[in-house]
Amino acid sequence: MVTVYRMLECHGMDILPYPSYPMEFDNKSTKNNSNLFVEDKGAWCLFSVDVRNTYGTPFEVSIERIQKDVSWGETLVNVPPGSTSRLVIPLKKFLLSDEHVSRPIPTLSDRQFVVNKTKLSDSEQKMQRELFWYREELFNSLRCQWREAGGTRYGDLSLRQQRLTLTMLDTLRTEKAGILLSLVRAGDSTDTPVKQVAGKYHPPCSELVYIRIKVTNLTSSSLVFTVDVSIDPKEHFIHDGVLCDIPVGRLEAKQSREVEVAVCFLCHGRFEILASARVLDSGHLSGTGSARLIAIVDANI
Repeated sequence: MVTVYRMLECHGMDILPYPSYPMEFDNKSTKNNSNLFVEDKGAWCLFSVDVRNTYGTPFEVSIERIQKDVSWGETLVNVPPGSTSRLVIPLKKFLLSDEHVSRPIPTLSDRQFVVNKTKLSDSEQKMQRELFWYREELFNSLRCQWREAGGTRYGDLSLRQQRLTLTMLDTLRTEKAGILLSLVRAGDSTDTPVKQVAGKYHPPCSELVYIRIKVTNLTSSSLVFTVDVSIDPKEHFIHDGVLCDIPVGRLEAKQSREVEVAVCFLCHGRFEILASARVLDSGHLSGTGSARLIAIVDANI
């Protein structure tokens, strides 16, 4: 006597890095899309999911950010019949404790006994637990709802069928190191910041400047860090010292330290500078975080 229709379908969930390039908007667009803009871009990522309307009436679909200790945010879209719309909302990156992600994956029932058909290694089991608990925390940070446009029907939209991949996990999880890059000119007594226009540095040509790299330990434990620096194009600059495995030293929890690399740009043009920090753990180096800046060497400076 009752027929149930699947009205809305979710698919294509993705977690992307927050754009690092400067964005300029007029007052109207900023007001309408204020939920998409954050101050500390390195601490945020973008959550997106596609919603398809398989029914014959339009629906309003919203997704809310309900993260603990994070400001509330909401994105609302109208999905016409037979169409697919994408919902995008910024999420604050987070880092779960080792105790949290080491807990076993719960079963559907206390009486249920699950036998593994395939033997997983310790590293594979650890990866599966991390994916499960980060996925649970992700879904606890979001609330997706739908409402019939012009009608009275409404309800919740589940994201439980969406899969979290390792690439998404790396984007969602807070890095172990925070990196800030800047360019300064060496002076007699104090260093002078290099001129910036629209988020891009404009250093002089054929003069010595310093790449200043500030590394911050974002974890709750003491770690030893190194830094790698790359500049593209590689043929048109010279540098003092090394660009790989620059020692930062041991940093306590939340401690910061700066290192500098002296460079000289030999011609005019656009240079991209990338710095990545790595943690030295029991003799093995693993990636932790990165940052980049754009340098425009102008003939008029």
